[in-house]
Amino acid sequence: MTDARQNIHEYLAELEDIPGTRVFTAARARKGYWINQFAMSLMKAENRDRFKADERAYLDEWQISEAAKQAVLARDYNTLLEPVSYTHLTLPTKRIV
Repeated sequence: MTDARQNIHEYLAELEDIPGTRVFTAARARKGYWINQFAMSLMKAENRDRFKADERAYLDEWQISEAAKQAVLARDYNTLLEPVSYTHLTLPTKRIV
């Protein structure tokens, strides 16, 4: 009997070349953990107020890359989506921009 199951990593690799598509994977979830935590923190009014008062200081409280911080400050969401899938980013940040 031939095993028809495909290795999950091989399968996901096949999806990497779909133009304009970012397939959400566990690896991307891990890479985007802290930016997602930051974005979800903005669901609370007091955190949005702190972010609005000093965006850079609030971002510096999170373990996110300098490039991601710069993208947030520039409201460059396309850049944020490139390396990983930030699933929650658009929801709370729409309240502050």
